Parts: sequence; C-alpha cells; structure tokens
Amino acid sequence: MKLSLNISLFIICLLALSSCSNNKRLTTNDIATIEVTTPCSELGESDNEFFRASASATSSSINLSRDKAINQARTQLAQKIIDNTKSAGSKYSSKYKNTDIKTFESVANDAIEILLKDLSPTCEKYSETNGRYTTNIALEIERSKALDKIKSLLSSKIQEFDAETFATFFNE
Repeated sequence: MKLSLNISLFIICLLALSSCSNNKRLTTNDIATIEVTTPCSELGESDNEFFRASASATSSSINLSRDKAINQARTQLAQKIIDNTKSAGSKYSSKYKNTDIKTFESVANDAIEILLKDLSPTCEKYSETNGRYTTNIALEIERSKALDKIKSLLSSKIQEFDAETFATFFNE
C-alpha cells in the first residue's frame, strides 16, 4: 500500500511539473491572432490618384524571386486597370448604344502593354532565410496617365467617342 501511495505521489508530481513547463505551445487561436505585415504591401492599395499593386515571391535565386514578384504585381495592376476600364466601358455602352464592351476590353489590354513596359517599382525589399530569397515589390501607375492612354486608343476605335463621359465613368 505504501508503495502504491509513493508511486501515485510521484506521478502527481510529474504531472504538476509538466503542466508548469515554460515551453508553452501555440494553439490555433494563438496563431490566428499573430499579425503579419508584408513589406511594401502598404504601398499596394489603389486610390483616386493611382492604380497600385504589391506582390511577394520566394526563390533560391534573388533575381528569380524579384522577377516573380514583379510579374505578379504587374498582373494585379493590369487586372485592376482592365476591371476599371470594363466597368467604365459597360456604363458608356449602356449610354451610347454604338459601342461594344469587347472594344473596351481590347483597348484596356493594348494600353496595359504600353503602360507596364517601363514601369519601375515604388518599393522593393528583400529578405533571406535559409538560402531562400523573398522579394516584396509595389508598383503604381497614375490613374490620369492610364486614362489618357485608354482615351487615346478608344478615340481611334470608336466613332464620335465622348472622352469626357468615359472619363467620368472611369474615375467613379
């Protein structure tokens, strides 16, 4: 009986000591509350003056991670401009029945090719962990520059194009 009492006390002591351990593991709830800030992401939000995008990419080569990040940011930026142009084109087409929404989409794609050609990052940050490089990039294009290029291309494709009405829809 004395032996079983000693064993029981020993087990209780071990349990008590293990519960007081400093090696607390994070639970799912703890992990969900950790805030992560990605470099350059604060410069990737569009506003009334700029179309903006940010992206991050990781690779074993710093040049490859940079190229991937730039391509992802360009794709995001292009999509924002295309979506905005299609929305404005849809409104324009409903007001002026002589236009096809596909024209606006085609022009947006043409404008994107021109606008993104010589675009430089507004933010570029690098980090390295265990031989893997992460590149964070932010890009921006002035809304007015994008609008001017799109209006220029549309005026050559649509007869009696009302650039001011389109600009109003584009800037909404």
